[in-house]
Amino acid sequence: MSYARFGKDSEVYLYDDIYRHYTCCGCRLEEGWDKWCKEQGYEVEEKEEYELEIFSTEHLSEYFYHIAQHLEVGQKVPLSGIVRLLAEWIHMQEDGHTCH
Repeated sequence: MSYARFGKDSEVYLYDDIYRHYTCCGCRLEEGWDKWCKEQGYEVEEKEEYELEIFSTEHLSEYFYHIAQHLEVGQKVPLSGIVRLLAEWIHMQEDGHTCH
């Protein structure tokens, strides 16, 4: 299931796969951190191009933390995707599944 896709209101592509791995595909967090650091006045090594990363975890808590990092550096994450993830977490709790 896709929680967010790249677009004018989203700078992330978030989904989970059939193995319940929560994934941030084409992750631009490194680029976001560098931009944030520059805005704060820190010296940052100049890069011509950033490699797009893939962040993946089985744990919703780690996924929420990763999403929070995107928000912290000012990248757009659709609220609708976060709400769907929270609803999924609540549903898992009600079904007796443990979420790390």
